[in-house]
Amino acid sequence: MTEVAETAVVYPGTVIGDGCKILDYAVVGKQPTLSPRSTAKREELPPLELGAGTIVSTGAVVFAGTTVGERVIVGDQSCIRERCSIGDDVVLGRGSFVENDTSVGALTKIQAHAY
Repeated sequence: MTEVAETAVVYPGTVIGDGCKILDYAVVGKQPTLSPRSTAKREELPPLELGAGTIVSTGAVVFAGTTVGERVIVGDQSCIRERCSIGDDVVLGRGSFVENDTSVGALTKIQAHAY
């Protein structure tokens, strides 16, 4: 059964797999807001996809345009930017940050506060 905390923000279109947990104050499916000087493409991104059994922990933010595999743990206050691909069974430690356009292979463990 999928669980979404009352304080979590789930943006429209976000695809949430079976058995996911989105915990307190997490934000999922957010479109990025770019600075006027940004060189990134200014286009609407496809919805975020969270694989079955994934946990988005307290205060974490996962942007639109990203695909997160099955059984991933996104630690408290972590962030996954847009256009990322996160493999199955990945652990992102507390406060870690995955920059845009990054791929993380299956079974990878990223330690707390890593960039």
